[in-house]
Amino acid sequence: MCSSNPRVLLVRPKYRTQLTESVRMVTEPLGLEYLAAVAISEGCEYLIHDPAITGRSFEDVLAEFKPDIVGITGYYPAKDAMLECARRAKAENASILTVIGGVHAEVNYVDFYQDGVDLVVHSGGTGTFRKVLRVVKSGAERAGMAGTCHRSESGEWNCNDRVPLDLSQLPLPDRSHFYENYGSFGYLHYGPVALVKTAYGCPYGCRFCYCKMLNEGRYSERDIEDVVAEIKGINCERIWIVDDTFLLDMKRIRSFVDILKKEEVSREFIIYSRSGFIAEHPEVVPLLKQAGVIDVIVGMEAIEAEKLSDYNKRLGEDQHRQCVKLLKEAGIECTALFIMDIDSTFADFRALDRWIRDVELTTYTLSVFSPYPGTEDYDKYSDRLTTSDCRKWDLSHLVLKPTGMSRPSFYLLMIWMHLKVLFRNGRLRRHVLCFNRRNASAAS
Repeated sequence: MCSSNPRVLLVRPKYRTQLTESVRMVTEPLGLEYLAAVAISEGCEYLIHDPAITGRSFEDVLAEFKPDIVGITGYYPAKDAMLECARRAKAENASILTVIGGVHAEVNYVDFYQDGVDLVVHSGGTGTFRKVLRVVKSGAERAGMAGTCHRSESGEWNCNDRVPLDLSQLPLPDRSHFYENYGSFGYLHYGPVALVKTAYGCPYGCRFCYCKMLNEGRYSERDIEDVVAEIKGINCERIWIVDDTFLLDMKRIRSFVDILKKEEVSREFIIYSRSGFIAEHPEVVPLLKQAGVIDVIVGMEAIEAEKLSDYNKRLGEDQHRQCVKLLKEAGIECTALFIMDIDSTFADFRALDRWIRDVELTTYTLSVFSPYPGTEDYDKYSDRLTTSDCRKWDLSHLVLKPTGMSRPSFYLLMIWMHLKVLFRNGRLRRHVLCFNRRNASAAS
């Protein structure tokens, strides 16, 4: 193992979903770009391996770059691909230190207690990764390093203390990979978008949600002046603020808008919000328009009071309706996110379709209810799962047997609803048609 300036390979494994196969949906690997910034500050040479963008094989990159450390991150659907990368790295060179991190590892770190993995980062984020690099550089013992799980020489795993993410020490992400491959990234018809995170965790308690479990269950915000300074330095027209919900505090939102104006920062923004905040604070909508917000992604989940209560959303259908109305009147796109439960019937699909038509919603997605490991829902439904294939947790596949209809009928209705959104949104329809035409040409 190199102990002076280790070479760091940062990996986002490629895995396919129905969504990425049918529309352009490849965004910059923000998590790896944060780790890249840490590597630079510690004097390490790094390389981001992003096969969905570069098309290069992992084996070729390993042989050419010859890393001392391989850091791998990903969500639950990528779990097996992450483990495979770790095993391949060890097969190439047994002295490589393999480090697993990311959202799934933060809660379900035991999933990575497997051959090929040396360390699992379960907390602390960039701060813990910095400690990993310094331990490797100094040759110190890494067994008791807080924020990690460590595999001993005998093969036994030990989980060390958890540490909070220190936002005051969060570096600015190194976006070299994003700029070098700019034209290969894209989010639907918006084209390339730069990702910005202004807060970590979520203060709400939606039953199905994974985000509330992250960052030690705490909600932590970055200083809004630092956020605007970061945005000002990004060479990209559109910014996607990927907080679980950006709209929480009117004072913070007003400050965001004021600082954007003061610093003469002009960008277009995509943000997340709950319908209740917009419905209860209609004065926020002109501020969003002034800031350059073009699309608000709203987790509506359902329109039935019983289901909203079951999800612990603490919202009502009237707030959904008012939210759509206010954004539409302001000329801001509202992208609604719905969940189709396993007990959904044909009547439920029809009711949602009619509601969408009634409120004149033109952009939405339907996700299949999928209990994620680590959540209370997973414990509740674990004995009813019909698959253990993590790739099926892409929100497009049934991982539980539907109770209101057959599996083929459920899938047909999901397809029917998504086809209808293409008729309702001409811009999205043209994007999907062009994307699939290019894919067909490339395949031939």
